[in-house]
Amino acid sequence: TCALPISYRLVVATDGAALPRTATNPNCAGTGCVLNVTPEGATNVSYAPPVGVLLPETTYLWEVHGRSTIQYGDWPAEVSQFTTGAGVSSLTLNSYALNSGGSTTGTIYLSGAAPSGGPSITLTASQSGIVQFSSPIGVAGGGNSVTFSLTALTVTQSTAVVITATYNGFSRSTSLTVSPAGTSVVPSELAFSPGSVAGGTTV
Repeated sequence: TCALPISYRLVVATDGAALPRTATNPNCAGTGCVLNVTPEGATNVSYAPPVGVLLPETTYLWEVHGRSTIQYGDWPAEVSQFTTGAGVSSLTLNSYALNSGGSTTGTIYLSGAAPSGGPSITLTASQSGIVQFSSPIGVAGGGNSVTFSLTALTVTQSTAVVITATYNGFSRSTSLTVSPAGTSVVPSELAFSPGSVAGGTTV
């Protein structure tokens, strides 16, 4: 038995018309084309698209093409499809500027209802030692938002930190400024909660 080295081509699209039309061309094209990539590997390949390439709650068509790197020939494949789950749609804070020792609350909104027993939300900060919060954060089945608390730690100068919430591989970020205790705090951002409402609704 001889296992020939294989070359793979993965294509992902939102529109079937963008998928390859011939076995000799493994690339998708057009506005519906999302991804053309050659995963590294020989026979068993695992590939995760970069963050931001796929959208939450979206159906995608995909094909994996493979052929021998020695014998070449056509790129046969079968079309499959998958639908992504809910992701973070917005991240808001009640205050975007804090003094050391101050605290605020934030709300994470999902694009759809969380399934029972689904993943937790992960919170991260762009710099360590600036803010403190609990992570991960569980989301009740059927829920589409969760509130968390955040505390500013001691700093010697005003410092901007980016807070990122990630759920199911989809992320949203916002910025918070932490200043030394006693410093006059000026809000740097105005946000509404929730981030989107129907016409005529008061927030």
